[in-house]
Amino acid sequence: YDPNAGCVVIPCSPHYYVKRAVDGKKFYNIPDATVELFNAHRLISSNDKPVFVVESAICAISLEQSGGVAMALNGLSNISKLVDFIQEKQVTDVKLIISLDNDDPGKKASFSLKEKLEQLGVAVIVENVSDECKDPNELLVKDPQRLADNIAHVLSKIHQILEDEQRKRIDEYKKNSVANRLQGFINGIADSVNTSFVSTGFDKLDNIFGGGLFEGLYVV
Repeated sequence: YDPNAGCVVIPCSPHYYVKRAVDGKKFYNIPDATVELFNAHRLISSNDKPVFVVESAICAISLEQSGGVAMALNGLSNISKLVDFIQEKQVTDVKLIISLDNDDPGKKASFSLKEKLEQLGVAVIVENVSDECKDPNELLVKDPQRLADNIAHVLSKIHQILEDEQRKRIDEYKKNSVANRLQGFINGIADSVNTSFVSTGFDKLDNIFGGGLFEGLYVV
């Protein structure tokens, strides 16, 4: 705690820390410093437990206090840092629960991050554990038990959610796969046996075309 600034000091690494005002939600970062992720080691040493991804270090601490395992971006502008960390450390076997701030920027960034992580093969879902509050810390201050209950609820259903999403992706892949489209083409050929034709008026030409002109087979 920094009594002169009225801030809680949260170390993120040996080289970086963030300050959070006790009165209000103001953050004080080190000027001109490279922002680092908070609790990034959780992505490697979570002991197979799903990891919550939140915006601020204070929110990650709030989740850890309430029964979750969490890390923080330390700002939406650091989404690429998380993606890079996962690629560099090759931790694609981790299960992530994105729970960024409950506002428009946070919601938009949540699904953008989810898409990037899925491209890396990471199992990930987006869940709001803050209810009507802006972020997990605000809900912790307002109703600690509700935050703990929300975390427990998400953890209890994450495996089913991931299975459902995987099934949807497989179904969508099959729907758009070459094999499925090929079968449609084959079925079309079979159906064309009973398709009526229009005579050209020339017997020899009709014989070449198999009886006449068939709908859908010619481009002029």
